[in-house]
Amino acid sequence: MSSSTRRLPYTAADGKTYKRDYTTDRGLYLIAQYLRVKHDRPVLDEIRRFLAAAGAFVDIYRGLWGRPAAALRKELSISSNANLRDHQPTLALYYQGIVEEVCAQKLGEREEVWWEEARDIIRRVAAIIGRQAQETSALLERDIATGKSLLPIQHSS
Repeated sequence: MSSSTRRLPYTAADGKTYKRDYTTDRGLYLIAQYLRVKHDRPVLDEIRRFLAAAGAFVDIYRGLWGRPAAALRKELSISSNANLRDHQPTLALYYQGIVEEVCAQKLGEREEVWWEEARDIIRRVAAIIGRQAQETSALLERDIATGKSLLPIQHSS
């Protein structure tokens, strides 16, 4: 990962120039995979927001669950700015973690990766793990992404 980071000059508000750490999109992606968002680490949440804006998590959710995060938020009746992961069942988080870990390992094998190549890897891995998640959802008769039942509601007459 050190090849994805470097020190660049930064001019502060006081006019002084300092060397600051800089990383590429790929570097941010790798950093985010090795750190987990905690309430006491707001910077990591900012990295995840950047990655989400860049499309990384869109690809994970679409490939894994067959729908974007916005649709999952709507199904869970949570606001558009709520952290989806805070409202998903544990099994959904495991599947998302597997996708993230496999992607991190695949990306870590490469010396240099273009962002579009990284997204292709993310899409491929999410689709592979997504097929298994669909089978598990069918077995459990529950949408793993939301925890909601897949069985129709029976109304008594």
